[in-house]
Amino acid sequence: MTISTDMDAREVLAERLVDGVTGAMETLGVYLGVELGLYRALADLGGATEAQLAGRAGVAPRYVREWLEQQAVAGYLACDDPAQPAERRRFRLPEGHAEVLVDADSPYHAAPLALALAGIAGVLPQLVRAYRSGGGVPYVDYGRPLRDGIAAANRPMFLHELATAWLPAVPDVDQRLRSAPPARVLDLGCGLGASSVALARAYPRATVLGVDLDTASVAHARAAAAQAGVADRVSFVVGDAARPAQEASFDLITVFEALHDMGDPVGALRTARDRLAEGGSVLGADER
Repeated sequence: MTISTDMDAREVLAERLVDGVTGAMETLGVYLGVELGLYRALADLGGATEAQLAGRAGVAPRYVREWLEQQAVAGYLACDDPAQPAERRRFRLPEGHAEVLVDADSPYHAAPLALALAGIAGVLPQLVRAYRSGGGVPYVDYGRPLRDGIAAANRPMFLHELATAWLPAVPDVDQRLRSAPPARVLDLGCGLGASSVALARAYPRATVLGVDLDTASVAHARAAAAQAGVADRVSFVVGDAARPAQEASFDLITVFEALHDMGDPVGALRTARDRLAEGGSVLGADER
């Protein structure tokens, strides 16, 4: 019985690892599709051969064939005529897949998670060194894929749920944001600014200050506020959420999808409490 149980446990774990690696490699195929604009080009074309997709996306045809076939086998794409010679096969996005892979506003838009995975994978050698030395890996070293992946994955929630579900679920906060005098909001860990902009658009009386440790994210956030037409009420600064330079008090301090990424989450919450105006609130939204 012991031998049988041990064998079963080995087999279960081995299969789990094989499945996990297979899934991770398929996700990196999604990363290629997003990064190279292949999904977008295929959605625009409605369906395409390898040559047509390569021409539209500006990618070498032989690599496009490799990607198309892998994506079809994995179930991300459909091939209408697999019996045809490779160069004549037509591929397309199945019904509903465009929302997940291409539509940046859809609540089902999960493709950006592949960018985040690629960013994490890229720093693994540094993480090995950090484990041995006790040091860390700066956020900036994860690069644009992680930064863009996190922002794009979270954006639909801010677009669809922040002002229609999350804040109305806290009536006193919702009412304060709608009332005079104008409420001051501090958005900690604001990233590329989608949450700060959504707050300002939903509550025209409020002013919002976004704080993030990443300089590139803050630059992007400022551009996003200008494009949305709320730059007069939304500003951004580079800073540590646990030690913000601002001494002002705020009626609402938010931490959206960021607390779990912070190096000192307790310090950030302590600072938030200390920056509250009388009757103010701290609101966090994170993974359950």
